[in-house]
Amino acid sequence: MSPPPKATSISFYPQDNNVLAIGFDDSSIFIYNVRTCKVIRKLKGHSTRVTSLAFSNTLHVLVSAEVNNQICLWNIEGWEKVKGRNLQIPAQRKPEVPSDTHIQFHPEQINFLVVQDSHLAIYEAQELTCIKQWVPVLPLVISQAVFSSDGTDIYAGFCGWDYHHI
Repeated sequence: MSPPPKATSISFYPQDNNVLAIGFDDSSIFIYNVRTCKVIRKLKGHSTRVTSLAFSNTLHVLVSAEVNNQICLWNIEGWEKVKGRNLQIPAQRKPEVPSDTHIQFHPEQINFLVVQDSHLAIYEAQELTCIKQWVPVLPLVISQAVFSSDGTDIYAGFCGWDYHHI
């Protein structure tokens, strides 16, 4: 018997902290009620490991990301997939090896940040359209990035930086 899938990401539903979304390495997402210890819904729509989940209070949606550059938008009313889209990665920075994708909603909850080792991008959530994108100059690789608390800045960490040139 094969082992059960491993949880790879988690996000609490901000309207009700008893409900959470759990992403798994088998490409599934479970919507789980902590109080009743029951799976509310199993979401299918990704083809590889789910690497990040984020809820929007304003739009009442869940956005999910996977290792193969796909992001999906889910309506939380019926837990149905609204749309999916591949990230718009510049050709010169397409990863040779699949890279984890991380997402974080902006404080206004309408746009979200996409973080991969090859680029940063801001997407509009309802249409999953890329609004802005930034690609670091090689050999820099992005290790992590987040919005500031007021959403005016993005802080990023990098790998591959040569400190001798500072």
